[in-house]
Amino acid sequence: MTSSPRCARGCAKRGGPDRSAPVPQAKLAKHNEQLPDDSQVLPELRAIVMRALNRSSLLITAALPYKILPPNFNRYTGAHNHYGPHVDNTLRPLPDGSYLRTDVSATLFLSAPDEYDGGELSIEDTFGTHSVKLNAGSLVIYPSGSIHEVKPVTQGERLACYMFIQSLVKDVESRRHLFEMDMALMSLRERYGDDDADLIRADRPVSEPGAIAGRSAETAIAEPGSHVQKGRIATCTIRPWNFAFVCYMSA
Repeated sequence: MTSSPRCARGCAKRGGPDRSAPVPQAKLAKHNEQLPDDSQVLPELRAIVMRALNRSSLLITAALPYKILPPNFNRYTGAHNHYGPHVDNTLRPLPDGSYLRTDVSATLFLSAPDEYDGGELSIEDTFGTHSVKLNAGSLVIYPSGSIHEVKPVTQGERLACYMFIQSLVKDVESRRHLFEMDMALMSLRERYGDDDADLIRADRPVSEPGAIAGRSAETAIAEPGSHVQKGRIATCTIRPWNFAFVCYMSA
């Protein structure tokens, strides 16, 4: 793995030949290792994760994804053991030359919590600061504009996969309300049945049918430490902050 910068909404300046050139704030905060773009295993790993992402109706409901940036993989260990406080860049380039608006960030944990000390993902929002350290194969999503960091890994190594999602609904609160409505409808369907006339009327699309049908996302299960494999969602727990949630995977 090689060190590789991530972009951020904020930029800073640092010393060097061109002091006027803005440096992405996240680049200055980044102290981890990343699987390089020319790695021979990267396409296969990305494909495995993306195939799994395409199977989760819950993640589709929560993030309402329109585009997903190809996943990347990173490692925290030794001297490259943390990622300071930062926000993610508003736009990310896609392989076809277009850009993705980063509405939702996602972290897929690939190492078991007992394989490393420290390394908590810390996320700040209007509800406070939340520390996240999950089992391998667990995914957490959160607004890309929130301040977040990875605390120093003091022992062992922390492997993870991260990605960015452009949502069909840009506003965080609007996505949260739509998600809560969808969860309520699912609960009512379980109680009254799918053929209830009032529920059928209430379950009409909130956007163009073609756009809704075209969205796709999910997450993947990972064996402790490194290897990603196919998986399915077992349970998901909603976290009490700005529309972040956790998906626990099973084989």
